[in-house]
Amino acid sequence: MTIDEFVKALTQQQPPWTAKTTTHGNDNWIDIVTDSARIFTVQITPTQGIGVSERREGGLDFSGHDEAFDNLESVLSYIKEQLLMSP
Repeated sequence: MTIDEFVKALTQQQPPWTAKTTTHGNDNWIDIVTDSARIFTVQITPTQGIGVSERREGGLDFSGHDEAFDNLESVLSYIKEQLLMSP
């Protein structure tokens, strides 16, 4: 799944969600805002794979990714699971 396919699937499956993509160097970033105003950041690196972090109130609260994945399909499933498990 490409980044464009991921964003399209994300916004089609979850219409109130929005996704913004940016590129910094070789890394691609996707910021996802859900309908419950939770924000997830996905970092895609060519050499290290895909990392996902949920932004906490007051900023990113970043000390490393919450989870790492090999493909974007798993990232989409993970985000949906997180939304079902916690408010």
